[in-house]
Amino acid sequence: MKKFDRIEQIQPAAPEPSREPVDVEALARTLRKHIVQRHVTMPFEDDPKFGKVISGLLDPGIGFSHLAFGGLVPLPVDAILLAISCLGLVRKPAALAASVTALVVLKLFFYFVYFSYYRHEILYVIFLLALFWMVANGAGGSWRHRRWQDHAQFAGAVVFVGLLVLQSGRLINPVRMQLTGVPFSRAADVGTLLKRPELSGAIVMGDPDTMLEPLAYYSNNPIWFLRQQRFGRVVRLAKDARHQLSLADVLADAERLHRQTGRPVVFLSHVGLQDRKPTNFAVMFYDRTRMTPEEVRQFEASTRLVARLRPAVGDEDYDMYVYPR
Repeated sequence: MKKFDRIEQIQPAAPEPSREPVDVEALARTLRKHIVQRHVTMPFEDDPKFGKVISGLLDPGIGFSHLAFGGLVPLPVDAILLAISCLGLVRKPAALAASVTALVVLKLFFYFVYFSYYRHEILYVIFLLALFWMVANGAGGSWRHRRWQDHAQFAGAVVFVGLLVLQSGRLINPVRMQLTGVPFSRAADVGTLLKRPELSGAIVMGDPDTMLEPLAYYSNNPIWFLRQQRFGRVVRLAKDARHQLSLADVLADAERLHRQTGRPVVFLSHVGLQDRKPTNFAVMFYDRTRMTPEEVRQFEASTRLVARLRPAVGDEDYDMYVYPR
C-alpha cells in the first residue's frame, strides 16, 4: 500500500487539555464588542427570558445589520425595512405569516445562536422574493379585503424594491475591486497553487477550520480540520473541539500527518505571523489561537512560505505555508 493511500487510517491525536481556563462569558462579551460597531444599551439587557427576546429583536448590531443601513443609527433599521417589506404580502395571509415568522425567527437566531453577516442575511431577501413570486402566481391564500391593505401593500412593495436596488448597488465595489486585481476571496488562488506538481497531493489545513470549506470547489486535496482532528469538507461546530490552539499544535499536526502519509502539508494562516510579542487571537466564537515568538520562529524554520494571498474584499485571505520546507 502506498503512503498516499493511508489517509483514512490516521487516528487523531488526543487533544491536549487547555492550559488556561476559558472564561466563556468574557469571550462572549469580547466577541459582541467586536461585532457591534457602536455601544447601544438595550432596555431589557438584564431582564428575564422574555426581556432578552425583546432585546434580540431590537438590537441594531446583531442580526440583519449588513443589508442597507446597519450601524448608521442606533436602531434596527434593516430589520424594520424588512418588516415593512412583508406588508407587500398583506393580501395573502399565508405568505404574510411565513414572511413575518421567518423574519422574527431569523433575527432571534442571529442574536442568540449564530452571528450573521451579509451572506446569511441576504438569504431572507431571496426568501421574500420567492414569496412575492408565488403570490404573483395566486398562492398565499386570501382573506377579506380592506382599504388599508392597498396602502400597506404599496408601501411594502416600494420598500422591498428599494432594498433590491440597494443589493444590486453593492455589486459595484466587488466588481471594481476584481478589475483592479483584488478578488473577493483568495480560495481560487489556493486551488491554483495546489495544482503545482509538488503540492497536488498535499493535505491542507488552516485556522480557523471554517476558512477551508470553499476549497472543496477548487481542489480535491484532502482537508484536515485542526480543531476537530479529522478529515472532511464541512465543519461541524462542536463543544469537544480544540478551542485553545497554539502554533506549536499546528506544527505538531503537520509533522504527524506528513510522517503518517508521506504527503506535504499546506497550512493557510488567516492571521499574519510575527515574532515580536506573544499574541492570543479570537478566531471564531470561543476559538482562540496563541502564538509565542519562539513558536513562530520554530514554525518558520520548519516550513516554507509559498505565497502571501492578500488582500481580499472578504475575509478569505491568508499566508500559505508548506511542511516540510
